Amino acid sequence: TNASTDDITFSSTIAGLQLQTDGSDNDSVIILPRVAPANITAWSGCKWGTENQVQFETLVRTDASIADMCFYAGLKLTNTEVYATDANQAYFLYDSSDDSGALTSNGNLHFVVSIGGTDFVTDLGITIAAATNYRLGITIDSARKVSAYVDGVQYSLSQAGTAGGATVSPAKGEQKSLALTDDIDLIPYVGVKARAGAAKTLHLSYEKISRIIFE
Repeated sequence: TNASTDDITFSSTIAGLQLQTDGSDNDSVIILPRVAPANITAWSGCKWGTENQVQFETLVRTDASIADMCFYAGLKLTNTEVYATDANQAYFLYDSSDDSGALTSNGNLHFVVSIGGTDFVTDLGITIAAATNYRLGITIDSARKVSAYVDGVQYSLSQAGTAGGATVSPAKGEQKSLALTDDIDLIPYVGVKARAGAAKTLHLSYEKISRIIFE
């Protein structure tokens, strides 16, 4: 939304890309695979299906301010941060507002799993801080169950479709999601969006994705 070439630059101080929105409310910058023409890269040409034991990881760094903004990263069907939009997805979400959907605590990182239109939102209990690295990992096992990792630590995921986000005790744990819908081809997205009339910044150091060779 209102994005132009100069909104994505190489950071002069951080190893990676600087994503910076323009100065209006709801402006956004989103990184996604090039999807046209078809099969131009492995990011879109290979199918990252829920049955393919997909593994995804990214490292993002917050900027000096995390107020009035949203960022998200993970596997979705469309590029929107609003969790009610995609019937099937698995992604990390931070939003200082409830514009993405109701959240338990707007200061915390959440993880969203959607299965056939039912949303399972987990409050991970991680308070997002300014100028901080977050290494975010997602794995889908052979039973299509999702695990979520932050900085190499696994966090348990809610198996209850609780509006606004459930908490799981203890937060650091091995509880996976319920099984995703079979044979859904997901797309990796990383995005930042302003929630007020000021530019908002997110730094993206890398993304990587893999799957089993044959299924």
